[in-house]
Amino acid sequence: MAKVPQPQWKELRAKHVRPGRTKVAGVCLHDTAGSGTHNDTLYLANPGDGRPVSVDFTVERDGSIWKLNPDLAKFYCSHAGRRTKFKGYINGQCNRVLVGIEIVQKANLSLSPVYTDAQVRSVAELCAWLCERFKLESSDITTHRNIITDGSRSDPRQFPFEGKGGFWQYFWEARGKGDEHEASYVIKKTPDISKQQRTHTVAEGDSLFGIAKQYYGKGNLYPLIEQANSLRNGLILPGQVLVIPDEPAKGDAYKAPAPTKKPAEPKKPTYAKKASTKTPSVPKKPTELKKEEPKKEPEKSSYGSKPGPQTHKVAAKDTLYGIARKYYGDGKLFPLIEKANDLKDGAIHPGQVLVIPEKK
Repeated sequence: MAKVPQPQWKELRAKHVRPGRTKVAGVCLHDTAGSGTHNDTLYLANPGDGRPVSVDFTVERDGSIWKLNPDLAKFYCSHAGRRTKFKGYINGQCNRVLVGIEIVQKANLSLSPVYTDAQVRSVAELCAWLCERFKLESSDITTHRNIITDGSRSDPRQFPFEGKGGFWQYFWEARGKGDEHEASYVIKKTPDISKQQRTHTVAEGDSLFGIAKQYYGKGNLYPLIEQANSLRNGLILPGQVLVIPDEPAKGDAYKAPAPTKKPAEPKKPTYAKKASTKTPSVPKKPTELKKEEPKKEPEKSSYGSKPGPQTHKVAAKDTLYGIARKYYGDGKLFPLIEKANDLKDGAIHPGQVLVIPEKK
């Protein structure tokens, strides 16, 4: 493996660096969620609000790297010590073994592009150098989102790890393995031409029923799309690319399900009713029956074929902890939402629609 050159950086000693680094066991990526300018670096070097926070490096939008820790082997910074866990280390111990990198980013993610190519490349090359310097593996690179234990952090938000121009491409190029990485990525992403199928990019307001009706002329064939894309509870998100399989010819093994109600997307939470155990009530008088309004069908939904649990659309600053606190009154119940949506490491992103299960 090629030797990774030390990146060029500017030095600015942080006020809150502490002696006592025991070892470097990994690298933790964050985003500043601040002004998105050099002021974020200045704040982490000397917080004006009295908070004792600091970080080893910042990477700004022009790709410039600022080193705030004067000696990575002797000093550590306070960037990830609250309710964190990494490879057996917990809370304050994480600060002692993790080199922190804050990627300068605006709080509302309104910058365009969200991260510049120069910024992504600098973060990747810095991580490649740190891995060589401290004999780390690529699996030792983590994020604040992955080490937090209460779901209250999601950074670095929307950071591009995969694909062309992503973190891992630049990381492996810096380590002299760019060709191998590109080849493995192309093989993984190349479709089988002999079985190439139509695709549909999900738009805001789309539902599986509507998509099935668009391509097959029959909305009740939506299970074909659901099965082909291994969807969980029929959940789809704007921007998601769905494979649209061919409709089975007559006589094929697949048999369309019996007609059911259209997938519903209730504006207000609706739940399937349990069988009643109460004594049947006395029928209403004819005059009372006249006053009843006709039942309204639930509106279309992008998940399932029956009215389901309530949902929550993720906003820019949302966290699983905060969402759980909103719906259950207790942020510690966030694992219910995490499990119901099959989230990996609690990762959520703005625009994502989360199923909110009932509190058990």
